[in-house]
Amino acid sequence: MAKEGIVISFVIIAIILSITSIWISLSQKNYQNKIEDKQTEAILKISYFQICMDNKVVDYTNCITLNPSDANCFNQYNLSRVTCDSEYSSGVSLD
Repeated sequence: MAKEGIVISFVIIAIILSITSIWISLSQKNYQNKIEDKQTEAILKISYFQICMDNKVVDYTNCITLNPSDANCFNQYNLSRVTCDSEYSSGVSLD
């Protein structure tokens, strides 16, 4: 009778450990998926920022190159950077 009790106890412990192992595995997978989603979001936002900069800044870059002393060109370039940054880069969080 005592041996049966010990066997049953070990079976119960094995079941509990199996369930715990499965739960931990699923939790890790869920966390990994969240990290990958955040990384993808960050990559997309950086890509959008670069596209924005390519579209908006190329004229001002040429302006600065041709007229290095023209403060207006430089100011417009910086304004474009701020605009692109606020549109596409804000809110990127890798928590």
